[in-house]
Amino acid sequence: MPRQSLVLNAGPLLTFLCLNFLDEQNATKAERDQALRDVRNGQASDQRRQDRMGTFFRANTLLTTSHAMFEVFRLREGSYLERRSHKFLSSALASAALVEERAVLVKDLVDAPYPDLLLRYGLADGGVVWLATREACEMVTDDGSLYRDGQASSKCQLRMFDACLD
Repeated sequence: MPRQSLVLNAGPLLTFLCLNFLDEQNATKAERDQALRDVRNGQASDQRRQDRMGTFFRANTLLTTSHAMFEVFRLREGSYLERRSHKFLSSALASAALVEERAVLVKDLVDAPYPDLLLRYGLADGGVVWLATREACEMVTDDGSLYRDGQASSKCQLRMFDACLD
């Protein structure tokens, strides 16, 4: 079965990079729990769920934009990853090679099939919606409001990250 191409916005992308970092660091269960709670907005992720996340990421071709990548590197102050930012950023840059990063110009968003893309979603999310539309593939997000609004108004298919793991 061929690998499916999926466009990740910042949330699932950060989860992917975080899991790779935790694996490289041989993180303890407590460290993994804290890091993923920080990344996943307080959601706990048991080992089974972490394994499903890893399987999901490995089974698909991952695409994102430079703007989403930039969002990922703006770590939340005081978070597990921010306190280890030097090691995490080194790891994330290496792991980012596993994701196809695509350039999306502001001009692309303004000229898009629906010109309010930039105003509606902002640069990072607007770019991933545009990329998913252009590549005719699904966009995976953990942002409920983006998902609901995008389902109604965009021309790409959106899927919530958690639904990908069930």
